Amino acid sequence: MENYQHLRVDAEDLIQALGSRLDEGVFLVDLDSGEVVLSGSEEATGMPEDEEWEDPERFLVVHPIDSPEAFRMMEAFVEELPEGEPCRALVRALRMRGPFRAFKDTLLEFPDQCERWFRFQERRMLEYSQGWLEENLPGATLVMSPRLRKPG
Repeated sequence: MENYQHLRVDAEDLIQALGSRLDEGVFLVDLDSGEVVLSGSEEATGMPEDEEWEDPERFLVVHPIDSPEAFRMMEAFVEELPEGEPCRALVRALRMRGPFRAFKDTLLEFPDQCERWFRFQERRMLEYSQGWLEENLPGATLVMSPRLRKPG
């Protein structure tokens, strides 16, 4: 098994790649530098297309987190909430048709819980990113920005 100890991957960039659903384009990790790059049409990325990004020896595709995992993340958040209207409303949202949109719309009704969700989601995505890195690029280091190192 290949070891990627030479790679340092920015945590915020990897979190963005794992959390993005793109119609056109794909995020990749450069296996030489550890940089997370967006590849796709110029219309989608705002940058000229670069064919070298299609080289599987140099770039690894970052597939976004799947819907069942994202749903489990929302469920876990709701399970941590204290009893009350925000909790009940979010439970209802998760049972609705289109639960992702319903969850986001419901969160907007409760600004305190909305902020709490963003902190929870960031923590979970950081954990998910670390697991993704260990599975796909063993030995690589996830580099935390000062913002991500803050407690909370």
